[in-house]
Amino acid sequence: MEGFDVDVAHKLGELLGVDVKFVEVSSADRVPFLATGKADIVLGALTRPPARVKVIDFTLPTQTEALSALTLADKPFKSLTDLNSEDVKLIEVRGTTPVEFAKTHLPKAKITLFDNYPDAVKALFQGRGDAIVDVVDYIGKYTVSYDQKTNSYDQKTKALSDPSASVDYDCIGIAQGNNALKSWLNTAT
Repeated sequence: MEGFDVDVAHKLGELLGVDVKFVEVSSADRVPFLATGKADIVLGALTRPPARVKVIDFTLPTQTEALSALTLADKPFKSLTDLNSEDVKLIEVRGTTPVEFAKTHLPKAKITLFDNYPDAVKALFQGRGDAIVDVVDYIGKYTVSYDQKTNSYDQKTKALSDPSASVDYDCIGIAQGNNALKSWLNTAT
């Protein structure tokens, strides 16, 4: 594992004087793992929509994210709004905020849900959908090419942006009522 959230977790562990143990979960499992005590904190682009706020607590935001869409370069789409069509098949990851964005802002599109990002991206490159709406930073790493025979990238892709797309605030998630940890994390980050 690597990236911003992993670096933050290591720094928090260092500041607390504890060893960090990573537990890989799907997007849909992040909140249940906190609520059931299987994880102490959740990082990883965790936004705070109203449904999650009812179940877990959040720290102050640690970063922002904006939505975009990943599609193949030969597709005719020029912006996110072009995806709002009955002819469009969106590929989304279950339990992520882009699913709700797509349902609200692209209601005509058909949505197929996958349990994880590797399967969703693979489905896009296999032609099982037209686009993936997700965070610009995440999509950026796939604006390279994919070869289905070698399971490597070689098809040209493009990212669709839209100034009206929402900006979300990523926070650290913690179990409800753990005010001491929440206060410490807010101070540390």
